[in-house]
Amino acid sequence: MKALIVAPQPFFSPRGTPFSVYYRTLVSSELGIKIDFLTYGEGQDVDVPNVNIIRIPRFRFLGNVKIGPSPLKLFLDVFIIVKMFALLIKNRYDFVHAHEESVFFARS
Repeated sequence: MKALIVAPQPFFSPRGTPFSVYYRTLVSSELGIKIDFLTYGEGQDVDVPNVNIIRIPRFRFLGNVKIGPSPLKLFLDVFIIVKMFALLIKNRYDFVHAHEESVFFARS
């Protein structure tokens, strides 16, 4: 089984939602699901078996992504959307697991 996980957040960073996303992804990988994990460029790489972390560009000059809605997140989400559709065209996934606002564009 193969999945695309879309997490529009700095992954991994030690704060609320990234912890939740990390553990859900870990459990999925332990079940033998191969995962392409699409996320923002900001964050720490973590080693999870069967997980391929795919990042959009970092854009350091725009600063760090803060908790909560922001114009920066809207800007980064454009890149997430483009990359998500590219991955969906290129690969066959059994399912897509979307987090936060990505549910709106992953539903399409």
